[in-house]
Amino acid sequence: MHDALLPREFTDAPTLVGRICGECNTNNFGNTIDRELTRSGYEGFQRYKAGIKPTSKLNELKQGGLGFGVQPPGMDEYIPANVIHKDDQGILTTKIEPFLLVYSRRQGKKIQIKLSDISTINSLAQKEDLDLEQFTFGTNGSEADDQKLISALKAQGIDILASISETQPSALLITEYAPSSEMIRALAKIAFNYFALICEKTEPSVPLMSDFDEIREFIKSGTEPAGVFFIMQGAGLLRGNVGDHSAVLKYSDDSSAPAVIVQVSIFNCFTYSFVLSRQPRSANFPEPQAHKWDLKKKRFGRIPLNLLIPTSER
Repeated sequence: MHDALLPREFTDAPTLVGRICGECNTNNFGNTIDRELTRSGYEGFQRYKAGIKPTSKLNELKQGGLGFGVQPPGMDEYIPANVIHKDDQGILTTKIEPFLLVYSRRQGKKIQIKLSDISTINSLAQKEDLDLEQFTFGTNGSEADDQKLISALKAQGIDILASISETQPSALLITEYAPSSEMIRALAKIAFNYFALICEKTEPSVPLMSDFDEIREFIKSGTEPAGVFFIMQGAGLLRGNVGDHSAVLKYSDDSSAPAVIVQVSIFNCFTYSFVLSRQPRSANFPEPQAHKWDLKKKRFGRIPLNLLIPTSER
């Protein structure tokens, strides 16, 4: 197993953090996360990279508190701008057509690209033809019209997240918030395999549930077991640049029900949590302050290796 998949940080929380690289996904999950999400029928995430330069317009967007307004660690700036939403038939939900104002290196001038034309944005970005010289949201209307549209679409619109970084500028276009059932299954598979692979490699002392067969059935068929608790945690960015994927293994010190939680962060923007181990407190379970990650002692047993999802089922 690629060492990049192993925990990289140990804190008092305690939390195990592992950046999921492309090699890890290909070798250990059967597919990369991107392909897994696409294969599951969830194509709501579109991303592209482009050179981005801070402008007064960007600063205005940031100060205006649009979107999530979060500045994650390790980034110089993080500017979300809510734009427009398309329904299942691809029909825009407003008569006003928003656009990106970008700079085309090939054409040598600024051009407008409709946000509904995602294929053009992706195509130009892949050719490295775009500079988001002005990362601008516009509607060809007045500023008041722009703000009115943003307010109206805030709960359902596309988000554009721009990372203004000297080392790795990037942008991320998100066209959907709520995950489908297939998306949840794909994420559950990623979380489960990540947990199982860590246990196989490091043998951490964790309280294990007895219903992993139900988890496997959920992953294979979509029948949700009582033992899997799914939580969507909004824009809970973990670490790294926009575009990265991460997985985090956490031990919860909840006094009523200690738990092991795997969080999968897609593009380091949205975080999905899966409680893969939970048990009531008992005399045999150590107090929270006494529990630390112990990679040597098998205090709670070890996950059987046959619980790994076979490649043929991924």
